[in-house]
Amino acid sequence: MMLYKPLVSLVAVLAAASSVAASVTPVARGNDYPPPNLAPVPASQCNTQSLQCCNTFTSTSNPLTGLLSGLLGLGALLDASLGVGLSCLSIIGGTQCNNSPVCCTNVSQNGLINLGCSPVNINL
Repeated sequence: MMLYKPLVSLVAVLAAASSVAASVTPVARGNDYPPPNLAPVPASQCNTQSLQCCNTFTSTSNPLTGLLSGLLGLGALLDASLGVGLSCLSIIGGTQCNNSPVCCTNVSQNGLINLGCSPVNINL
C-alpha cells in the first residue's frame, strides 16, 4: 500500500506541470516581425556571394535576430532600415529559391544570420 502513495503523488505533480506548460503564451514568430518595406532589386545588381535564399526574412525587431546577433557579436552591425535573413543558403547559378530571395551585405556563420538584406527579384 505504501508504494502507491508516492506513485499517485508523482502522477499528480506531472499532470499539474503539464497543464501549466500548456497554458504558456506562445512566442511570436514568422510574419509577426515583417521586414522593412523595400523595393526589390534585380538579382544582377547583387554580388553572387550576397545572393541568398532564406527560410526567414524578418526585421531587426525580431527577438531571434537580437539573440543571434548578440551571441555572435554582430549587434553593432544591425541596420533597422534593412532586413535580416535567417537560415540562408547561397543562390548559385540557376538554383531555385522557394522561400525568400534576398541580397545581403553581411553574410555570417554560413547563412545562419545575414544582415543588411533587401528583397531580390530573381526573375529580372
